[in-house]
Amino acid sequence: MPGALGARCIFTEEEVARALAQLHSGKAEDLEGFTIELLRWSGLLLLSMVTRLLNHACSHGFPEAWNCRRVVPLHKTGPKDEPALPFLAFLIDDLYWLCKNAGIGVEWGGNALPLLLFADDVAMLANSADQLRELIGKLESFCHVSGTKVNLKKTRWLRIGGRSEERFIFQGQLIDECKTYKYLGIDFSANLSWADCWKARVACGFRALFSLGAKCRRADLIDWTLRIRLFDTLVKTAVMYGIPVWGPTISKTGWKNIESIQKVFLQSELGVRPQVPYVLLLSESGRLPLEAEALFTMIRYAQHLRLQDETRFSSLAWSESRARGWQADVRRWADRWGIPEDLWNLTGTSLRSAFSALVVEHLWSDSSCRQKYYLRDVTRLDPYKEQTYLRAGLPVRVRKLIAKYRVSSHTLRVEEGRWQNLARDRRILSSTQFR
Repeated sequence: MPGALGARCIFTEEEVARALAQLHSGKAEDLEGFTIELLRWSGLLLLSMVTRLLNHACSHGFPEAWNCRRVVPLHKTGPKDEPALPFLAFLIDDLYWLCKNAGIGVEWGGNALPLLLFADDVAMLANSADQLRELIGKLESFCHVSGTKVNLKKTRWLRIGGRSEERFIFQGQLIDECKTYKYLGIDFSANLSWADCWKARVACGFRALFSLGAKCRRADLIDWTLRIRLFDTLVKTAVMYGIPVWGPTISKTGWKNIESIQKVFLQSELGVRPQVPYVLLLSESGRLPLEAEALFTMIRYAQHLRLQDETRFSSLAWSESRARGWQADVRRWADRWGIPEDLWNLTGTSLRSAFSALVVEHLWSDSSCRQKYYLRDVTRLDPYKEQTYLRAGLPVRVRKLIAKYRVSSHTLRVEEGRWQNLARDRRILSSTQFR
């Protein structure tokens, strides 16, 4: 590369060596055949050249070819010299119509729904054991004609409700029964309970939270705004996955366990005691509970359902469950938070503002003495708003000290009745000078 030797030094060889050591293996090679493994195994032989190339690219621009990669088919099973079935979707579509034309499947919207398809995954739906056997027979015929195979190690059958001694055979092998089944990341239970699903979401959320904390410590990342953004991106999205499906029927106990993820995060960021009411942590940081965020996501999804084609299965499920089922559960959920159905017609920032105001009003509708003191003495000017000291770039120790004083999580505990002979407005630890 011309001029590489005269490029401005931005990266040192030590920095490039550390960056190469942290790269993951198994990535696609570039158009010239270079791989990450080659760069890592070359050691000092290519380190000087790579450093010069990076410095030159930062000074004069990156070549367009660096953004290109070679696509290689990844085979699951079978001979490696055969193509990787790029037309698998078309083959499975033939299976769908083979079953549908036979009139097999669950009745839905006046039609029979025999299969749910996603990539190379197939979920068969039947009203009875005989129907399921007929579907399995269709699948055997399809595999025989098309030459496709079924991985029985990942194949299970699930009965919704009741008990059964039924046995199902596919190509001479027994299909195992299961009590819960995961499809597209959502756990379905035989008793129609979402307990297993939200418990899995809680476990996933805590794993993501602990991983985030470890990575922030290694990177020495202390900025409040960035840590909050990372929490919303990495942790909250993991917890909220599939929330329109399982969220409307979760009990208060379930939501309490889910909220514990955000509560632990805010306790750690503000450095306060576990006894501090959760609503004070939310008010200090200007955040809404995870349940309220989930309800807001559900309302947005309901608006999407109204706009899409009425023949879509999700739209049919929504319209047919107004009296009992999915839509009815969502309405009860919204009523519990004081969200009227008229609000669902709003869009954009107007919907978010109106929704947040009603949620905050609901949170403070039954305030304890400690919450009333907080409202009167600390946030009477800016209630339920992310406080400016959190975004002021203060040292972590100072930020946590101010948070402790504001929510009365300090050792003097003035909010529990101590210093009785001193007027509240003269108590330094609860005054508004820490705003």
